[in-house]
Amino acid sequence: MHQGFVDESLVEVIRKAVREELQAVIEQNGKRGGFRLDPATDKSPELKPYLTIKEAADLARLAPPTIRLYIRKRGLRAHKVGRRVIIKREELIAFLEQRQARGAAI
Repeated sequence: MHQGFVDESLVEVIRKAVREELQAVIEQNGKRGGFRLDPATDKSPELKPYLTIKEAADLARLAPPTIRLYIRKRGLRAHKVGRRVIIKREELIAFLEQRQARGAAI
């Protein structure tokens, strides 16, 4: 199968290690509802009650201009704090669930 270059038992050990690592990454990222390839560099906003537009876009897996469009069309509520625009995490999740349910009904 591997033309004799590598012992089959070594191949199986490597496959098992890769499977375990992938499973660990999937389980860790699956709890957040979104998959990211490198959890070490992932700056997940999961515990913050308020999100910036960029964090909201990352969480929703949308582009920041799309989040701004939803805010401008008054579909998504946002709050201004000085010059910053923030979105309540709970409101973003409710908006996305409502949007998903509306899309499934069509």
